Amino acid sequence: MVDDQPKQEELKRVSGAINVPVLVVGRQVQTVISVEGYNRALDLAGYPPEGVARPRNQAAPPPEDPQTAAAKPPAEPPPQPRGPYAPR
Repeated sequence: MVDDQPKQEELKRVSGAINVPVLVVGRQVQTVISVEGYNRALDLAGYPPEGVARPRNQAAPPPEDPQTAAAKPPAEPPPQPRGPYAPR
């Protein structure tokens, strides 16, 4: 959302205007959004084409069920350092 003066100034610095939508990929700025323009910007920025890189799941892990979490035994504390230089 471009709803205050600092955001408007940043948008104008990046795209030259305060019109939306704006897509910035690398150094490419697209003000007319299209699939072809998006793919061209990704190519120019050096992103690998579709199918080259292995897909990743960037979604956060699902929240833990409170009943399952309560049933788990507490985690063991890490082992204490031993030896002549261990803190006392």
